[in-house]
Parts: sequence; C-alpha cells; structure tokens
Amino acid sequence: MDTTQDIEGRLKALEASEKRLRLITANVPAMICYIDAEERYQFVNPTVELWYGVSRRAYPGKTVREMRGEKAYAEIKDFIRRALNGQTVSYQRITHEASMPRHVDVKYIPDMGSDGKVAGFYVMIMDISRIKQAERTLRESEARFRAMSDASPLGLFVTDAAGKVTYVNERFSAITGTVTQVALDRGWTVGLHPEDAAAIAEGWRHAIAGQAHYEHDCRFTRPDGSIVWAQIKANPFFDGSTTLGYVGTVEDITKRKEVEHRLSQMAQYDSLTGLPNRSLFHDRLAQARNRRSRNGRLFALMYLDVDHFKSVNDTLGHAAGDALLKSFAVRLQNTLRSVDTVARLGGDEFVVLIEDLHESENASMVARKIVDAMQEPFEILGKSLKVTTSVGVAWSHDAETSGEDLLDQADKALYLAKRAGRNCFHVSAQVLTDTIRMPVVEVD
Repeated sequence: MDTTQDIEGRLKALEASEKRLRLITANVPAMICYIDAEERYQFVNPTVELWYGVSRRAYPGKTVREMRGEKAYAEIKDFIRRALNGQTVSYQRITHEASMPRHVDVKYIPDMGSDGKVAGFYVMIMDISRIKQAERTLRESEARFRAMSDASPLGLFVTDAAGKVTYVNERFSAITGTVTQVALDRGWTVGLHPEDAAAIAEGWRHAIAGQAHYEHDCRFTRPDGSIVWAQIKANPFFDGSTTLGYVGTVEDITKRKEVEHRLSQMAQYDSLTGLPNRSLFHDRLAQARNRRSRNGRLFALMYLDVDHFKSVNDTLGHAAGDALLKSFAVRLQNTLRSVDTVARLGGDEFVVLIEDLHESENASMVARKIVDAMQEPFEILGKSLKVTTSVGVAWSHDAETSGEDLLDQADKALYLAKRAGRNCFHVSAQVLTDTIRMPVVEVD
C-alpha cells in the first residue's frame, strides 16, 4: 500500500513534469490541447487566444461542439470518433471560425489509460496557411516566391522534375545546418542523420518517380553535432500536365518530438528507475518469442527481487528504499549487455530478458553474474547497505510456451531460490530436456 510519503513524492514529480510540459506548450507555435473522452477540453495552450481571440480560460470543461460551433464540429466529428477509438489521426482543413481563415495541419494522439481504454486525446494544430500561400506564389512568380521565402519561418527548397535542388532559402540552412551550395550540389538530403538517410532518400526517389506528394519526419545532423527533428513536406508543381519540379518545406519539429517522447516515456517507462515498465516488457517479450519462432535462437527470462527489501523501507524509510531501487536498477543494467531488456514490474520486482544465447549454460552464467554483482555494498543516503538478490530463471525451451507461462515459471523458480536461502539463483526444472543440461540450485 502506498504511504503518504509515496503519494506526495508522486504528486511533486507529476507537478514538475506538468510544469515542464506547460512551459514547452506555451512556446510552441501551434495550438495544443487535451480533450477527454466526453469531448470536453481539459487544457489549451496560449496560442488559442492568438488564433481565435477567445480566452483559453473559457475552454476547460466545455465541449468541442460548444466552442467550435455546429458547422465546424460536423466537419471534424468523424476524426474525433477515430481518435477516441484509439487511432492516431492526421488531417488538414481550412477553418473559418475566427476573423481570418486558416489552413491547418491537425494531429490527434490518443491517450491510452492503464486499463487499455482511451481517456482522451492530445491535439496539435499547426497553421500551414503560409505554406499553402507559398505554393500558390511559386506558380505565379518566382521573384515573389524568393522574396517571401527569405522571410519565411520554414525552410524551403525547390527542385527540378528530376529532383535536383535548384533553390534553398536561408531558413533551410539554419534548420538543417547544410549550407546553400552543398544543398545545390548534393541535394537537400545531404545532412540527414545516418540512421534516417537511406530510408528518406529512397522515399524521396519514389515520390519523384511517381510525381507524388512527399511527407516525412526525419533528423538532421548539424556541423556542431547537434540533432534537429524536421518535418519534410514536398509537392510537385505543374505547367498544365507537365511536371516542372517540387517545392518543399522543412519545419523544425524538435520541440514537438520532445513532447511526444515525454508522453511515450510516461506511458512505457517506470518513473522511478527509468526502466521499461510491465507494459513495454510484455511487448518486448512477445517480440522475443516471435524472433525465436523464426530463427530458433533460445532466450532466457529471469525474475528477481531485492532480498529483505521490506526491512530497508521499515528501518530507513521509503526515500532510502527508492534510492536503493534506483541504484539496484543501474547496477543490474551495467551487469548485462546493452541489447538485453531490464524492466521493473513494480515494488522491488525486476525481470531480465536475454536473447540470442548459443548455449543453455549461458543463462546460469548470467544469473550467477547478477547475484555476484550485488555483493558489493550500496551507498544509500550516506549509509552502506549490504544487499543481495535472488533470481529465478526460465527458458524458452518450447516455442509454443506463452509469455505468461514463462513469467510464471521464472516466478516459481525465484520462490525456490528464496527457499534455498536467498542470495542465489534457481533454474526452472521445466527447461531440462534431452538437449539442455545445466546446473541448478535445486530441482522443482
């Protein structure tokens, strides 16, 4: 049961996280809001006042229909329904709800609750009216386009029909870190992050070949080593039925990606240790089982906890217990390979997923290594604590064995390790087949 101290700590962490998110949303040049499952606004950022001239304090508790009006609501209600059904929705529309029409790019991101139900959805609306105006201006007059693009907050590039860059503006260079001449010589993709370069370049070649709209999020590596996220949009422009080339925009979406990353972290990672939580662990376990079915490689699942952890909380307090769990998690990660999965299920319970093991004995070696690694005392809040761990090991000996069964086997093996005196590991006897023979603490 959570103590008052636990609850206060979580509330403070939540308050700090909310403060950071509000600071970010207040400075993003987009409308950001949160709408609950009853289609009522719970949060809107200050941009709403600039766009619609309505105080953002008027929104919380009001429905979308009330604030947007019947006509606008009719145009977007199907998108809202899809978001509340768990779909990420993207669309563009022209809004006339304010003194001036706006062409907006809208994204709905569902907010999945711990019970698997949609609690609401986040909305990000970018005003792309200036981009659309830029496309029209390009067709009318290149001179006017150049004058406007130099003042644009977006990076712009223009290509010929074959995809060769013929123009980039100063903002393009500022965002991507690619100087104008290099972009003209080697293309707008030259500064892409190595992990994105191949896929982005291939997609761009397909768009050129098919004279199709192109849109993608990617990373650029600037000369100083910094990474920037950008959204690339490009459309062909024509003279009658003849394709003349492409006009593309580059928008810095680094802040938006940071917000999305924080939301993902909150949903998939343990707030105390930073390790994957139960939900993410089960996803990775499912992936491991699929890989085993394809390549036949064995994997091991380990269930472990901190011996006598309750006594630490009882004698030193929950602050010491939390500090110990964080230090334990760090040492556990440092003991394993970077490709191994370490997750916290809750309390002092951890699981380890180790794939691509060539021999069955490897699991025992890793389990013994974990037990030995915890022998060195932990320095917690100025005190030296002697802490041990017990480990239960289960094997993927049968490709048909479910993830739940493997976890249950590891849990039972952990119980036997504790019954054997703790500070040791136990391998589930269910893994012993004609081809697997490994030392165990005891056979169940």
